[in-house]
Amino acid sequence: MVSTAGGTDSTDSIVSNNIVSNSGNVGINLSNAVRVMCKDNIIDNPAANGSGAIETGIYIDSSVGCVIDGNQINDLQGSPTMQSGIDGNNTCTQAIITNNQISGALTVGIRRCQQASNKSTFSGNKTGADSLNGTIGLTAGTTTTLTNDNANALVGYTSYLVLYPTESTAAAITPYVSSITAGTSFTLTHASASGGETYYYEIKQ
Repeated sequence: MVSTAGGTDSTDSIVSNNIVSNSGNVGINLSNAVRVMCKDNIIDNPAANGSGAIETGIYIDSSVGCVIDGNQINDLQGSPTMQSGIDGNNTCTQAIITNNQISGALTVGIRRCQQASNKSTFSGNKTGADSLNGTIGLTAGTTTTLTNDNANALVGYTSYLVLYPTESTAAAITPYVSSITAGTSFTLTHASASGGETYYYEIKQ
């Protein structure tokens, strides 16, 4: 495990280009860190013990202004034990979490970071193999399913689906996300569609 928790490196430091494998319960611990940049690390099987309360790749509990960018966090075990890739424990604030790739999490890729009081920002994080953007055509009727394994739905971290109509008939219909099946899909509810109304979509998380 790599840790800045409570040490002299917990303020205005950089944690980058590390390879962390088979750590006990946390891959990189940034608890109480202030303005630490955690970038371009590879973390595999960070919860190999499978016996802790956290079990995450990067832990940013009680941190302020940390940048978590471009990390690869994976549970490659046959029976995964990593609960999440990044965990803020609902106490991180002003984090910037971008362009991380997370796979194999049991619950959600990023959790307990997204409440309004956290004042954190997110973009470009992948928690599945599918693309974060593309096009979708509506199904005839009033519901359409977008299958995408980046879908996250958990208190403290939810994916947002942004739709941009690509033609006039699509602009006249206003789809909204009525439900999310974590790791699987978004369900869109909309006015009656004839089928094929097309949107460009972007998943923000």
